[in-house]
Order: sequence, then C-alpha cells, then structure tokens
Amino acid sequence: MNRGEREDDGVICPRIAALAACCGLVLAGCEQDRPAARPKRASKNVRAAATRPRAGAPETKPARPASAPATAPGATQPASAPADPALLAAAIDAITKLEQRGDFSEAWKLTLETRSRVSGQLPLDSLTRLLGRLRIEKRQAAQLANAVRLLGSDLTEASQIAAGELADAGDIGRVLLRKAVREGPDRVAVQAARVLTRLEDPNAPALFWQMLQGDRPPPLREALLAGLHALAAHLPAEALGEMYRATLAGTFAEHRQTVGILAAAFQRAGGADPDRFGRLLGEPEAHEKLTDLVKAATSSDDQAVAAAAGEALADLGVLRRGLRGSYYDGTDFHKLLFERQDARIDIPDGKLPYPDGGQENRSIRWTGKVRIPVAGEYEFIAAADDGVRLWVADKKLVDQWTTQAVTEFSGRITLPEGLHPIKLEYFQGGGSCEVHLFFKGPGLDKQLLTDKHLVTTPWQGAAGGGAEKPK
Repeated sequence: MNRGEREDDGVICPRIAALAACCGLVLAGCEQDRPAARPKRASKNVRAAATRPRAGAPETKPARPASAPATAPGATQPASAPADPALLAAAIDAITKLEQRGDFSEAWKLTLETRSRVSGQLPLDSLTRLLGRLRIEKRQAAQLANAVRLLGSDLTEASQIAAGELADAGDIGRVLLRKAVREGPDRVAVQAARVLTRLEDPNAPALFWQMLQGDRPPPLREALLAGLHALAAHLPAEALGEMYRATLAGTFAEHRQTVGILAAAFQRAGGADPDRFGRLLGEPEAHEKLTDLVKAATSSDDQAVAAAAGEALADLGVLRRGLRGSYYDGTDFHKLLFERQDARIDIPDGKLPYPDGGQENRSIRWTGKVRIPVAGEYEFIAAADDGVRLWVADKKLVDQWTTQAVTEFSGRITLPEGLHPIKLEYFQGGGSCEVHLFFKGPGLDKQLLTDKHLVTTPWQGAAGGGAEKPK
C-alpha cells in the first residue's frame, strides 16, 4: 500500500469510529424506551416436569384454605344463607296474594328479592319457575291494560269489545276485572262487576260483599247487588249470616235487596232445603223467620216493596200453583177491577170471567213463572182474538197487539231447567173473544200450559180460583 492510501485510512477510520459511537448512543436510548420483553412460557413438558416431585424429596400437600370464622350469635347471615322454611313459605304466600290481586310488578320484585336471599336447588328452582310465570302475566296484563280502560268508554261498542277481550283472556282477565272493581273508576268498576257476573266468577261474591261494606255510588252498588243475587251460590256462609241478621234487625223495605240475595241463596247455595239453609246462616229456623218477614211485606202499600217480596217468596219456595190474573176495564189496562189465581189460560169465546158479564173492551194480564222440567228449546204458542203479547224469561216471543180473528202465534226460546218468568197480555175489543196458551219442548207434545208447570207468588188478599174484591 502506498503513502496516499495509508493517509486515507488514517482519515476514514476515525470518522467511522465516531459514527459508530453515535449509533450506539441512539440504540441505547431506544432500548431504554422499549417495554421489557415477557418471559417465554415453558413448554408443557417442562411445566409437567417442574410439578413432579423430585425422587426422594418429601411429598407436600396443598395448603388447606383457612375456614371462615363462625358467625357470632345475633350477627346478620350472608344474603345467600339457606332460608327458614317458614319464612320462605310466608314470602311465597305474600307473592301469591299480590299475584291474585293483579299487582304483578310488586310480585315480581318480591320474588327477585326472595331469590337473592336463599340458597338450595329446590327453592331456587321453584322461585325461578315463579318468575317465569310472573313474566308472562306481566306481559299479558300490559297488553290488556287498554281493554280495562275501555270498559268505561261512552261508546257502547268499544266497551263491549273490551269486555269480550277480557272475558276471553281466562284467569288473567278475571284477575284484572276484579282489580278494576276494587280500584278502577266508577264506570270501569260497574262494567267489570257485570262482566264477572256474566262469567260466574266464583271469587267475585266475596269481593262484591266486601265492596258493599263501604259507601259506593248507586250504579256500582246496584251492579254489586245484582252480582251477589246471580252468584248467591258462591257467597261465603259468614256473609249470608250477616245479611240474615241485618234483615231481621231492620225492615223489609230497608233490606229488600238483601232479602232477594238470601232467597236466591236458599235456592242455589241452600239447595232449597230449609235445614241446610239454616245451617248456612247459623240459625236453625232461618227459613221460617225469613218467610214470615217476606209474607208480611207482600201487603205493603209500596208496590215496589210488595213486588220485591213476591219475587223473594218465589225463591224461598212459597208459591201458588197457576198464574196471577189481573183483570182490567178498557183495552189498555185502564182500570184494575179484580185479581184471581188462574190455573191456566184457556178462555173460549164469550167466557171472559168478569162478574158483570162484560165481554168487550177488556184487557187481562197474567204473570208468574213457568217451570221448565228439562233444559232445551221450547216453543210457546198463544192463540187469541184479539190482541196478544207474550214474554218468557224476559224475552218477548209474541207481539200481535191488534184486532183480529182467532189466530195462533208462537216463539221459540232455549231455557235451562228451573223457574222462569212468564207474562201474557191480552185485549178484547168487540165481537168474538178467545185466548189460550200452549207450549211444547223436549219430550213434550203441544199442550195447554197448566198449573202443573205454572206458579206464582202470593199477594195480598189472593184466593185460589175465585174472584177478588174489586180494587
């Protein structure tokens, strides 16, 4: 190598050394800023080897965790401690009552709270199933909330649709209807009571009786009383006893609606058995005492009181055979001349039973009850010269209020077994006069309706078969 090359080497080498030094400084700074590298995990074989005891080394047992300190007497147990069976049963009972009242959100909250405080597979499973049911009921109740509100709608069609929706909702619908009776606005409560009555809800009578213990608006009070009358068979015995004692302590006029309920209870809850009725009311002679009270009320000057007493007597089984015939002067029931008990409606031409022999410009009204022996469809046939109208079970079957030759008119109706109201009105203008009443039904050919199937209630001065004093 010549001199020039050696000089270049002497110049270049120091420069390279300086550059290398600078690079080293930079690299050192970068190493300080870089996060420390994670140590590599040992392979499975290495880990397994590390956990195996060495040959000859003493065997070591894993450390046992320290036991929890005993709870001091009086100290609060942990939230997940096993529940006392009695306390758990009390919680379930409270949840069920909330559910039956329709307070599903409160029942849900209490169930969650109860579940958080107990342990054990059986109670936890039971509470979980309960939560599942409540979840469904909460959803259904939310969907039916609008139907409950619409019960009180001024639009009849909207109210009827809402009632049908709740009736079709089964148990949840009935729960919401009962809640509406307890807590709803008056119009909603009235409609809810009527729907429950139509559904023959066995839980409704106790609720209705409880509601009647307080002051209620007249429409709601009437709906509750009507419901109790219709559902008398489901009334608790204690309620019947209270009604009976209140009636005997007062007058019929003050308690005629209650007497009507008691009379219905005699037929339905008491099975028309005086002894059984007395046991229900806690008074052996209850039927006799109530009957005497109601008989006295039939002589009241207040026609509404007397009519209510007559209806109660019918349900108490105090009946006359045949119909009550009310005979008037004029073709439009102008003036009542007399009343009598008629075994049948079967008057041929020229035989109207007026004491003066009058056969023209007269009108007659027969009222009572028809006893239906077997449930089914029945046809009632009225033959008249002149006008005739007929109602059975409060349904008008014949309406031919005009002058005419003797003609038969009929109507059909499906009836359950038992007693049903019947009323026939007749007028005679001039000329021929005639009126008859027939019926036919399951196992019965067309025949005259007689006192075999017709009954009526006693009234003041009634005498079977004969004419009464003119009024």
